[in-house]
Amino acid sequence: MSNILTTLGLRAASGQEQPPNYATVYLLANWFYAYVILSSRAVKRLRGIDHNAAPREDLNKYGDVAVQSGKMYRRALNHPTC
Repeated sequence: MSNILTTLGLRAASGQEQPPNYATVYLLANWFYAYVILSSRAVKRLRGIDHNAAPREDLNKYGDVAVQSGKMYRRALNHPTC
């Protein structure tokens, strides 16, 4: 645990040489993972069913129409991330 705290720059290093600070890389990677990779908006925009009003309600309201028109499969509509 103390190694992680030292690497993030939250605790002083035990020697004179400072370890590299990876906090910026960690924060940017975490943001990218949370807001880009796990976001369902990009998937809905690619399928043409994003109305930018209420993201979760879009699929409830327009999901069956998108399946019938061939924009997405029923399996993708039932996927928990959408």
